[in-house]
Amino acid sequence: FGYFGIEVVTTAYYDAPANDNMCNATNLGTVPVAGQLAPATWYYNSCATLEVNEIDPVGDVIDYGIEKTVWFKFVPGRDADFKISAIDCLIGAGCDPVDLQVALFRPTTGLAPACPTYADMVQEAADYDPVFFDEDLTAPCLRSGQTYYIQVDGCALNGDGEFQIKVEDMGSST
Repeated sequence: FGYFGIEVVTTAYYDAPANDNMCNATNLGTVPVAGQLAPATWYYNSCATLEVNEIDPVGDVIDYGIEKTVWFKFVPGRDADFKISAIDCLIGAGCDPVDLQVALFRPTTGLAPACPTYADMVQEAADYDPVFFDEDLTAPCLRSGQTYYIQVDGCALNGDGEFQIKVEDMGSST
């Protein structure tokens, strides 16, 4: 016999991301010649899942496992080298930081298939450096008109949170 109280406090609430599956990849658009796509949107991978047979990339600095992936796609405006940056929110800025992992894939079934399968995807590049929460990868010689897919994940220790993404036309290396 006595009195007690219950209090439930939540600091953040996320719906499953719309771009949780590759076929629902967020379309960033066509990268302008010598320009960039840098939406001011904060994306997140909280509540994201893995698809059956989802590709586990071979990393540049270190190989990594995938746990909570989200997908983006873009089309180069010309044949060129491109830099893809995944930018973590700043720790202490009132957001949910994530230690990012990023990979780039291209379908082998044409320039812009409606919904490629994982069996039809080829890895172009991947990057995860456990020292930094942000990740940058350079992808040489991407083809104009080809749709490319970006897979973003968080490491096992800081697996989900908020981030921004940027795709830059770096010009030709040849």
